[in-house]
Amino acid sequence: LRYPPLIYAPRNLSYQAAAGFQSFDLSVSRDWRASSDQPWCSVSPSSGTGDSPRANVTVEANTTNSERFADITF
Repeated sequence: LRYPPLIYAPRNLSYQAAAGFQSFDLSVSRDWRASSDQPWCSVSPSSGTGDSPRANVTVEANTTNSERFADITF
């Protein structure tokens, strides 16, 4: 590979019980896609290029009083 496909993405994001979102920059040199394994957690945009390395992770409010976990795959 001339450039690694994905160099850096944050490993853990934490949220309060209220709905919210966090933005982060990826260090990436080619096209990418992202998806969440939980319906209450989403990534937007769900794809991009090395020229558009910013992603937003949005979560819905947690009304269960239990911890929730989601895996985001790039």
